[in-house]
Amino acid sequence: MANIRKIVFFIFLLIVGQVYCQTTKLVENRIVGTWQKDSKIIGSGLAQYFRFFSNDKFVFKTSSFEDARMLNALKGNYKLKDNKLFFKITSKIINNGNVEIGEPGFEPLFQMDGKLKKVVIKHPKTIDCEIKFISDEHIVINNENYYKVSNNPNF
Repeated sequence: MANIRKIVFFIFLLIVGQVYCQTTKLVENRIVGTWQKDSKIIGSGLAQYFRFFSNDKFVFKTSSFEDARMLNALKGNYKLKDNKLFFKITSKIINNGNVEIGEPGFEPLFQMDGKLKKVVIKHPKTIDCEIKFISDEHIVINNENYYKVSNNPNF
């Protein structure tokens, strides 16, 4: 009789562990995709956005409408745990070009000439921020709204 109780208890633990792992994976998979800051609407280009991949990689890209920014993108790994999002930034893409005057009426007043440079971060640190899932298509990362524009992070 004692052996049956042990077997039943062991099976119970396996089932609870399986359900926990599946639930955790579902929550982690909710973030996979392309998330744009402040709007679901895509114009002639994406505003600031994140791409979260199922292999725990991410890309953060600044707005394509802000040409005078030095930072173009961040890349690395992420981990989602409870209401925290952990980032380990392994590289950044910076605009290493010269500042120019944009074409009147078509471009911002100041822009960079587009010479991008990848900088590998040799000893990346893990940084974290808060994340809230408002819906399957709306998240808040450190009080900034992001909307899912695609389930495909390669969008």
